[in-house]
Amino acid sequence: MTTKRPQLAKLTRPRLHKAVARERLFELLDEKREYPVVWIVGPPGAGKTTLAASYLEEAGAPAIWYQIDPGDSDPATFFYYLKQAIEAVGKKKAKPLPLLTPEYLPDLPGFARRFLRDGFAQLPEDVILVFDNYHDIATDSALHAPFKAALAEVPPGSNIIVLSRTDPPPMFADTLVNQTIATVTWEELRLTQEETTAIAASRGITDKTVLRSLHEQSTGWMAGVTLMLERLRGGKGLEALAQGEARDTVFNYFAGLIFNHASDELREVLMKTAFLPRVSAALAEAVTGKTNVIEHIEELHRRHLFTDRSLGDEITYQYHALFRAFLISNARAAYSAEECRSIARRAASGYLAHGQSETAFALFVEAEDWNGAEQIVITLAPQLLAQGRWQTLSQWVEALPASRLDANPWIRYWLGRCLAAVRPREARSNLANAFESFIKQGHGVGQLLAATGVLEALFFEYEDFSIMDPWLERVSELMDSQVRAREPEEELWVQSTLMQAAVFRAPRHRRLRNAVAQVMELLREPFDANLRVGAASMLHEYWVFTESSG
Repeated sequence: MTTKRPQLAKLTRPRLHKAVARERLFELLDEKREYPVVWIVGPPGAGKTTLAASYLEEAGAPAIWYQIDPGDSDPATFFYYLKQAIEAVGKKKAKPLPLLTPEYLPDLPGFARRFLRDGFAQLPEDVILVFDNYHDIATDSALHAPFKAALAEVPPGSNIIVLSRTDPPPMFADTLVNQTIATVTWEELRLTQEETTAIAASRGITDKTVLRSLHEQSTGWMAGVTLMLERLRGGKGLEALAQGEARDTVFNYFAGLIFNHASDELREVLMKTAFLPRVSAALAEAVTGKTNVIEHIEELHRRHLFTDRSLGDEITYQYHALFRAFLISNARAAYSAEECRSIARRAASGYLAHGQSETAFALFVEAEDWNGAEQIVITLAPQLLAQGRWQTLSQWVEALPASRLDANPWIRYWLGRCLAAVRPREARSNLANAFESFIKQGHGVGQLLAATGVLEALFFEYEDFSIMDPWLERVSELMDSQVRAREPEEELWVQSTLMQAAVFRAPRHRRLRNAVAQVMELLREPFDANLRVGAASMLHEYWVFTESSG
């Protein structure tokens, strides 16, 4: 096993600061690990992440930490990052794990089983995979079925630990019955009086009367204990938790007591950096316009105030979801809508400058900076398609105002490309529309790519191949005029798609032999494996047809 560490904060384990070891729960996890999967369930602020991270430190087992976010609702995105996580620490010279490209879509569970089986084969026998925040996967996401299927591939000695605010989805019922999944419930997570005492003692609170009141009022809720200890640290008394109120309401009440007594500078830093999903020193300075503000956030981490720290390429911090929501709510009350958009825009620009375009896109959308968001779509679209992440690309395009699709044919072109394999008729309509717009603009390369995209969509549509004829001719005429794709990868796609269309519709077409020669030459290049396989398959069809026709 190599010592290489995943670079993305998303794939790094939170680093704890003097967390109190919960030996009772460590022993419970040891017992539950007799099952392949341990599902830890609890409300926000229950201490799930701290428990799992401290357990891994205590156990000393090799582990991969994967923090799920809403973007992982796209199965291709989930497996793309999981591939990165496994290959970053797996055996050298291991077989590369596959990307979830469209040809795998008919059997997602089968893909997931093979993926995880091959993934575990690259890792130590006693490895633990932790998936944090599973509740962020959308209820209707296609990921649930393949994730469930993959659980059957956990080898003996290894485990998957899932952290979630919710129980396993209903479709996981049989995995509970057949003893694939063991759960750690909220009742088991609750702090005991002894654990509350130990946490309070680590922060200098030892009065037995106070400790008893602290435990009774917090009802074993880690977030409640943390907030009330901070209240006591400031010399204030304990107010009773309102048992009938929602936890987020109680959290806001206590957090407000702390927040309102913070300095003006600290409040400003907290509200502005809350717009950042993850906070680094450079990004904190970008959104606040001040230097050394990261020291304030490090202090929160040291005081256990709902701030996790991760070590990727650089130190980053992440606010607990409840705390971040509280801070953003205060920011929206303190700043005008335009000021909030300005903060989000600066945050987006900061992420973009650090090469984190996906995070930047979401922030550009929040800032209603459509030029910034649109540029990221156009720049990243080829990469997302190559990774099989057509669903993510589709969602990005749909996040833009409809007027942007009409104003920029490249946006409509990429919408058509990402839908070609799954909704080919809709894809063909968008690509044909983009083609007409490129004609009006006199953009030859755009016409070539859009017309080629129509041919590709017609193959997936597989109904009336005669519709290919005019589009085949349009592509050929553009190539006769020396119009060529911008990049070698695009050229391979154009030539192989033209070759396939000619084989089906016009075996004696004037450009067929040239297309075959171009494909054979381009296949010598070290392109993405999926692109090479697709083009080679089309080339194989050509040779089969040639042999059969004499």
